[in-house]
Amino acid sequence: MKTLLPLITLLLLLSCSEQKGNKQETSSRNIDTTFFKADGFNMGLELALLSNNKFVLKTSMFSCFGGGEIRKFAGSYSKDQTQLKLKPETVTITVYTEESPMSNPEIRELQYGPDSLKTKTIFQILEWNNNEYLLSEQSTSFYGFEDEESDYENFAYYYNSGDEPEEHGWYLVNEAVEKDSATSSLDLDKIPPKYRGAFLKQPIAAEITNTEKVPELEDEGEHWLITINKGEVDGVNKSLIFRTQNSEFFIEPDSVFKEKTVAKSYMYKFSTKDYPVGTVLKTKWED
Repeated sequence: MKTLLPLITLLLLLSCSEQKGNKQETSSRNIDTTFFKADGFNMGLELALLSNNKFVLKTSMFSCFGGGEIRKFAGSYSKDQTQLKLKPETVTITVYTEESPMSNPEIRELQYGPDSLKTKTIFQILEWNNNEYLLSEQSTSFYGFEDEESDYENFAYYYNSGDEPEEHGWYLVNEAVEKDSATSSLDLDKIPPKYRGAFLKQPIAAEITNTEKVPELEDEGEHWLITINKGEVDGVNKSLIFRTQNSEFFIEPDSVFKEKTVAKSYMYKFSTKDYPVGTVLKTKWED
């Protein structure tokens, strides 16, 4: 009997340990995570929504020399069919120096509040072509760079050019694993009324009507002024891009008038022989 007691005790301990491990494994499996992200040159944005209503929003920016910074906002969230609200609680800042970019970073943790770093917290949920988008009307500062456009205006730029739904701008997207063979129409009624005018119902085709070379100035390099024959009455706005069919030449509007638009081009070795008056530019070329 004395010999059996230690053996029974050991078996019980192993059994409890196994049950505890199984509970931890099951708990871990039950917390699913949905990821949204946006990528840019040397910078990134990623949002992880956990099924236990916790979130982690990570932003990062690195220089070409190796130094950089990562910020992690953490807290809870609420979500319904149309809207996501983040409630940040903490901000963790990790700074990497250029001298030793991946070792001995400086790490600080702050409470999220009126005086701490800010992030967007209210998003509309938009589903289109099996992608799920998080678009916000809020503006924020990204490492000292102020938002010049809302997520909707940025989204409109990629939508009008035909890059969406395959390629995305600086807004959060949960990209579909399986794509539809044909792109469905975007329901513009789901876009807030103040931004609907930025979305084209049909691509705009224009022709170059004038080109003018501008010499190099103290505050600006040599460039060309390109005038096209479409303007406000045709739906042109500054969130558009006009391209040639081979995409080798493009312009973005600088000044939009009633019946014409003027844009600056800094294209290296621009030639009026290659792009003479009458050259057709479109916001989107159909396949």
